[in-house]
Amino acid sequence: MSEFINAQAQTIAVGDNVVFTDTLVRPCKKVIHREGSGIFTLKGGRYTVIFSANVAGATADTELDLAFSLNGEVLEATRIASTPTIADEFNSVSKAYVIDIPYCCCGTLSIRNIGTTPITVDDAVLVMAREEIA
Repeated sequence: MSEFINAQAQTIAVGDNVVFTDTLVRPCKKVIHREGSGIFTLKGGRYTVIFSANVAGATADTELDLAFSLNGEVLEATRIASTPTIADEFNSVSKAYVIDIPYCCCGTLSIRNIGTTPITVDDAVLVMAREEIA
């Protein structure tokens, strides 16, 4: 299991990734991440990935959308939507998803702003647990 965080508030532009600055639990050699980056390289295996954060937008009643992105493509089933009723008010969001990476391959994973407005993300946490695929 590995755990990555960014305890500082960050503004994520449309199309950009949530950045993770610290590694709380060091990953196995199958997960590669450079601190300060929003991209993770996953080597073959099955990963249970859990993302949580507090999110806010500059405008009230505007939907905020994040999603997992694998190899540059949004995984629609991982879409996280939040619509704060007050500008700059934080809502807690989370999503868990299982991702299979073939053993002969690698995949790149990120958490991306897929909405239409910038999102303020605070206390971002990403946890990954890898298991062998039979």
